[in-house]
Amino acid sequence: MSFVAPRTNIWRIAASTAALLLLALAGAPSAAIAQFTGIGQASSQYGAADLPAPAAAATNITITCERHGNDLSVTISVAAYGTVPRANYYQITIIPPTGPVITTELTQTSGRLFTFASNRKDGVEWAYQLQGQYKVPGVSNVWYGDILSGTLTCK
Repeated sequence: MSFVAPRTNIWRIAASTAALLLLALAGAPSAAIAQFTGIGQASSQYGAADLPAPAAAATNITITCERHGNDLSVTISVAAYGTVPRANYYQITIIPPTGPVITTELTQTSGRLFTFASNRKDGVEWAYQLQGQYKVPGVSNVWYGDILSGTLTCK
């Protein structure tokens, strides 16, 4: 015995499929034709901050050298430094004539002392680099400013 579906069911299925197909095609994106006649320019609310070097005139970094036999005791004093607009941290790098370079944050605007010992007998030249930084709150992004460089000489 074979089963024969009534014709009305086939037409209902065909009509439903056709209706779904038409609805799908009606919602599909089609090519858009547009004509632009004006020229405009948008401005951004974001930009890059310029962090200049600390002002040399407002910076007072000195060196004091004391000899003790063959040893030399060196003290570098950061008495003051120029503030940088938008900087929220400052960093100093001290470059000795020999040995490792020292880089540290300055957490205040004055009164920072760095003391070193050396066995050099002759005049010793030290260098420093000072810069303002903007550390973006809540993330690890840091914007580095221009560097103020200088040299200090023991006599």
